[in-house]
Amino acid sequence: MPLGEWLFYPLEKQNPPTSLPTQVDGIVVLGGVEAVGLSAAWQQVALGEGAERLTAMVMLANAYPQVPVVFTGGSGRMVEQSTTGAAVASQFARSMGLPKDRLILESQARNTVENARLTKAIMQPKTGEHWLLVTSAFHMPRSLAVFCKAGWPMQPYAVDYRAQKGNLLRVDWDFAKHLRNLNQAFKEWLGLAAYKLTGKAC
Repeated sequence: MPLGEWLFYPLEKQNPPTSLPTQVDGIVVLGGVEAVGLSAAWQQVALGEGAERLTAMVMLANAYPQVPVVFTGGSGRMVEQSTTGAAVASQFARSMGLPKDRLILESQARNTVENARLTKAIMQPKTGEHWLLVTSAFHMPRSLAVFCKAGWPMQPYAVDYRAQKGNLLRVDWDFAKHLRNLNQAFKEWLGLAAYKLTGKAC
């Protein structure tokens, strides 16, 4: 049974899919879905689960051509840090037809706290502005809480839903996928609790 989806669902249902807002002053896309090692090895964009973050990035950049789009994501690896998530995202965006200067890249962040802190330092958002935050639906509650703590309230634009809403009691044979989901969902709940307890999130 999809136990991992049972843990994903309470997180994902907090931010259901929404229509595009009328007013947007900027867009922030969180990294973490880029297969940095494979991209560097083969000199070609390689993505993992959650690639919807990048496809949404391109879609939103086209939908709001006058607003800044920021991608934030470093390497996150202990070694071989010559290629970053931001570099892979930039290459992906260009392959989808976006001009190179359409994206603002933050390439140092290693976690969500650094995503918020470093991106805010670059963009210097003003009070009252409306910024969209793009990340996976299960990661959105923690991300919103972190940006809140950084003094930068965000409007969620969640993608990459993992739980099959309305079909959580099914039985199937995709055991490996269920284990991956369970592992990732457990880590997300653990991360959310740790951020709250350590004061890194609202």
